[in-house]
Amino acid sequence: MPLWVKTDMTKDVSVTSIDRLGINLTVDDVAKTLYKLSGSANRKLSRTHYPIGMPAKVLQKLSQVTPDPLLRWVNSRVGAK
Repeated sequence: MPLWVKTDMTKDVSVTSIDRLGINLTVDDVAKTLYKLSGSANRKLSRTHYPIGMPAKVLQKLSQVTPDPLLRWVNSRVGAK
C-alpha cells in the first residue's frame, strides 16, 4: 500500500497529493516488501494491505486511532487543489 511510486506512469502526473507529499518510493522499495511477504515458507498473510515506506506506515497507524470525520477533513486538505 505505497502512497506513490516513481515509475513511468507517474512521471508526468500532476496531482495535488504528489505536489504536497512527493514521490519517495521506487519500484525496488515495493519489490523488497513483496519479496519479504512472499519469500518465507508457510508464511500466512494476515492483512489485505501492507503499507510501504515510512509516510504510509505512519499514516496507516494514525488512521486506526483518528475519528473518521477528522480523517475526511485531512484527506480533503491534502488532496484539494
